[in-house]
Amino acid sequence: MAHYTFTPQLLKAQNAVFELRLHEAKRIIEQELKSDPENRMIDLVQTYAECSALNIDEDRKRYQQMLLSFKTREQNTKGADENSPYYLFNQAEKALQLAVLKLKFQDYVSAVFDVRNAYHALEENIHAHPHFMLNYKTLGVMKTLIGTVPDSYKWALRIVGLEGDIVKGTAMLQRFINYPTKDEAVLLFQKNARMQMAYLTLHVMKDKKLAWQQVDVLTKDYTTNLFSNWNRASFAMKCGYTDEAISTLQQVPPAAETYRFDYLHYLLGLAKLHRLDEDADVYLKKYADEFKGENYLKDACLKLSWFYKIKGDYKQSDKYLEKVKTIGVAHLDEDKHAQKLAEQNEVQQVDLLKARLLCDGSYFHQAAAILKPKQLSDFAVDKLKAEFLYRNGRIYHELNNTGKAIEYYKQCIDFAGKMPYYFAANSCLQLGYIYEQLGYYQLAEVYFKQCMHYTNHEYKNSLQQKAKTGLKRIEGRK
Repeated sequence: MAHYTFTPQLLKAQNAVFELRLHEAKRIIEQELKSDPENRMIDLVQTYAECSALNIDEDRKRYQQMLLSFKTREQNTKGADENSPYYLFNQAEKALQLAVLKLKFQDYVSAVFDVRNAYHALEENIHAHPHFMLNYKTLGVMKTLIGTVPDSYKWALRIVGLEGDIVKGTAMLQRFINYPTKDEAVLLFQKNARMQMAYLTLHVMKDKKLAWQQVDVLTKDYTTNLFSNWNRASFAMKCGYTDEAISTLQQVPPAAETYRFDYLHYLLGLAKLHRLDEDADVYLKKYADEFKGENYLKDACLKLSWFYKIKGDYKQSDKYLEKVKTIGVAHLDEDKHAQKLAEQNEVQQVDLLKARLLCDGSYFHQAAAILKPKQLSDFAVDKLKAEFLYRNGRIYHELNNTGKAIEYYKQCIDFAGKMPYYFAANSCLQLGYIYEQLGYYQLAEVYFKQCMHYTNHEYKNSLQQKAKTGLKRIEGRK
């Protein structure tokens, strides 16, 4: 008879998935299918494993095959115990895993309906099984993230009946994390939920210091756990610890024990470029040459073009700028930005380029030293003037010279407001952050909303989402 049982072996497989030891997980899943084919928990762990692999390698052919096999497996779930709390939970988890994957492969409409199915299944499960704690983990994350969706995409949420709430969502997730239990399955998912909370702390609450403290504790095993290595490096780069990111990525667990993860070469190349390291190109080339997926390839080639521009090798710089046009796809903001720059073939000023990269690596004192001798009149092109104003704003902002930062941001908005670049929009976003931190919530609201009015730039989606999240944070505090 069909049943839902998280056996010790399945827990071992699920832990292997969480640590990206996907080959090991696959072996265990195959053994469990032979020994107990009626256990419906196997299908959940298998979905986790397959979606994790495809999110990493972006194999479009295998993605199509996986969708077909998933439909077949879903037909085999008939006869399962519908009274089990795992019945709807499994449906929700599998739908959400598929939705994330479909977003990566640009199946946007189908992904939205999978999100809807997951959301409503979890709400129904909470009503039927209010003490089944795994419900709160996933629904909490969903409510929080849905609460940050930009206004331009609210129509999709209205169509499918989804409601986001950052406060309620994070409270749900925290409730799950704090739940005292000896249940091995809950304990395993609690560990993963703590990483999800760190993600929300960084991207929704905008608290870099706390997010890094959380991740630092959670990823002490980064030399043996690929998931920890990736997250530690990613958070380190976003929280301003580029040296730590580089050190982490130079200690990736042995490939024989984990799943191939080419993206880590891109991350290491990017981090080294932000530090202006002489060997940054080695890792960016490795990613551009060896990755068989679609994303970040254009950005990798753009960064190679910048690397050689700084080195004075203009032939190689032009070669990689041209390659941007033909490699990969332009779905992510980074790749859209790379494609736009390649097509426009605009002049890059080396000092501004160095300052930008150093800023991206949080080396603000070095960036300030490069721009200090410069004046606005030193730049003949309007885009370079706009970038000079914006970059100075970012530097002074991060060096806690708030007055100078506000001055430069406002100059940038006035100068570049009608230009098709992200400088004015991001200046508004940063002013929103400044005034939020100072407690001037009405001013923060003005600039967050102004940020969302700029739509003629390649970072529109990400900046609008950040502005929307800012507005949600200050709601009711004006």
